[in-house]
Amino acid sequence: MLKWVQSALIGLLLGLSCTYIIMSLNVYHEVERVVDGKFLLQQAVLGAGLGIAIGLVSRIFSLEKPILVLLIIHYAAVNSLVFLFGMFGNWFEQNLASIFELIFTTLITYVIVWAILLVLVQRDVSEINSLLKERSQ
Repeated sequence: MLKWVQSALIGLLLGLSCTYIIMSLNVYHEVERVVDGKFLLQQAVLGAGLGIAIGLVSRIFSLEKPILVLLIIHYAAVNSLVFLFGMFGNWFEQNLASIFELIFTTLITYVIVWAILLVLVQRDVSEINSLLKERSQ
């Protein structure tokens, strides 16, 4: 149960961070756009919910299946969740170009998040290996 809570909390933090970055970039590119507090709160709640959902879906990686299969399933689930939450948040227009832009943005975010997680895991493994070397000497 603790792993599920941990996954949800990590997802929450990543969801809020990604929402903040994407919203900031959108506002930066649309200088004439005025964003009110209600809209920002709505986007933050959607980002938090999306992050929690993706965090929970990420528990799929605890299954004993080939990593490529798990990545494909996870990526499809993430895209489905982004599309669902995006419909509520008006993240895209109802046309093919906008949907492809959403999928592209999701792919870029997906790759960046996985790269960060990989670096963090590698750092943790290096620290553990260093501690084990110290103990064995």
